[in-house]
Amino acid sequence: MRRRGLRLASVTAISLALTAALLLALAPPVHAWSPPDKATTPIIFVHGYNDGLSCPSVDENMWSVLKADLREDGWLGPQRAVGFYSCDKHVSTSPNDWIDLHGDHNTYYSKSPCSPVCSTHENGTSGHVSHNRNTDLRHLAYHLAWFIYDNYSKTGQDVQIVAHSMGGLIVRWMLYAEANNATVGQGVFPPVLYVQDVYTISTPHNGTGYAFLGGFYQAQEMQTGSAFLNALNGSASGRNPQGTNGTDWTTMGNYPSDSDLVVTDTSAVYMDGGHKVLFSSPRYSHGGSLNDDSEAWDAHTYRCDGCTATTPISSYQTFTQMPHNDGYVDQALYHNCNYCWPSIPLRE
Repeated sequence: MRRRGLRLASVTAISLALTAALLLALAPPVHAWSPPDKATTPIIFVHGYNDGLSCPSVDENMWSVLKADLREDGWLGPQRAVGFYSCDKHVSTSPNDWIDLHGDHNTYYSKSPCSPVCSTHENGTSGHVSHNRNTDLRHLAYHLAWFIYDNYSKTGQDVQIVAHSMGGLIVRWMLYAEANNATVGQGVFPPVLYVQDVYTISTPHNGTGYAFLGGFYQAQEMQTGSAFLNALNGSASGRNPQGTNGTDWTTMGNYPSDSDLVVTDTSAVYMDGGHKVLFSSPRYSHGGSLNDDSEAWDAHTYRCDGCTATTPISSYQTFTQMPHNDGYVDQALYHNCNYCWPSIPLRE
């Protein structure tokens, strides 16, 4: 009896050891953070909301100035401005930068509460089934996740992301759902997402109260106090979502907010950890920073690295002789340490 018990114990121990070894083998590789290779690392650009009344469309040429400046700074890898509205303009088809073609249109919040009165998918001018302003942001996050996985993560390639306005919320939910796939992600997100850095520009991380965004469902999700934002901001994982090997966030806004007119200074940086920067000079409009290609180091900023979403701006440190937003994007994507950048020796 004793020997049988010992044999059972041995078999159980071996079984547990084999199971642990198998799980370890299946787990994604974890490696220490290291600066990205500018010559090869892809940058994904995610646009924001379209508030027009016609077929929803954002012109991907909005990124042209920033893309050119990043190339001057040595970022020579793929620069992919993704499309998700049915009439988005200048979306590359070679390579194909539509996220609509990755994942399934009938999966993960594919219908909005206004359905069936409202449509969430349409053809528009894209030539395929795409999305509109009533499409749930969580559904767009699902498509974006599979776009990144299919193109890069499944081969172990890190990506950097730059997102404007609502685009930052899509990225944020994507990483939140992927990190909590069994619950928030409903088990339909990719097994891994290697997103090394994210830079958000005037993203309403704590919502916006501006009514001119209209009555579309995406506008409702971006309203302060919405169920969507309460879910993101109600947990530590939502306030600082991480990709498979960790993600370094930089949130950018304007201080005071009267130059932005859409997103307040506190909302633009409402996340935990990471790096927060508010520009007081230059005074950018909501999308104005995207057209600033100045190489000058004369910007005035308020910064707070590693602080919480609720840290008051009065506690931020003031920095002068800083790069403009285009130069800040360059350095934010290249570093992950607190207050160690921008640094004069790294000017390019």
